Amino acid sequence: MPYVHTFNESLAQKFVRSAICIFLITGVAKIASAFGDSEILNRQDPVFSLQYRLFLLWVGSFELVLAMLVIYLRQTRSRLIAVSGVVISILAYRIAKWWVSAETPCACLGTIFDRLRIPPEAIDWISLALLAYLVVGLGLALAWGSVCNSDSCRNC
Repeated sequence: MPYVHTFNESLAQKFVRSAICIFLITGVAKIASAFGDSEILNRQDPVFSLQYRLFLLWVGSFELVLAMLVIYLRQTRSRLIAVSGVVISILAYRIAKWWVSAETPCACLGTIFDRLRIPPEAIDWISLALLAYLVVGLGLALAWGSVCNSDSCRNC
C-alpha cells in the first residue's frame, strides 16, 4: 500500500502549506492592525486582560514565528504537531472568550479590515471558518498520519 501512504502524505503536506499561508496572512494582519488607530485597540481583551494592541502584536508575532518554524521543519508529523499547537491555542482562546461571555466580535484578524469596510461580525465568522478548516484539516491529516509507520512511510 505505498501508494496510499504517498497519497495521504501529499494531502497532509498540502494542508500544512495551507496552514502556513493562513498563519502568515493572519499574523501580518494582526501586527499591522496593532499599529492602527481603531478605538478597539485601546480596550482590553476579555480573556487575557491585555490591551488589544499588545495582544495583537503578541499573537501575530507568535503566528509568524510558528509559520517560520513549520517551514523549517522537514517531517510532516513534526509540522502537524507544530500546527496543532497553534490550533489548540486558538480553539482554547475562542472557548475562553465564550466562557467569559464576551459579546464583542473577536478581533482575531485585527482591525486592518476596518479599512475595507467589512463588518466586525463578518470578520468574526471568517475567523471561525478558518478555525473550523484548521481543526477539521488537522484532524484528517493526523488520522491519515496514524496509518504511517517507520517501515512504510519515510517522511512521517
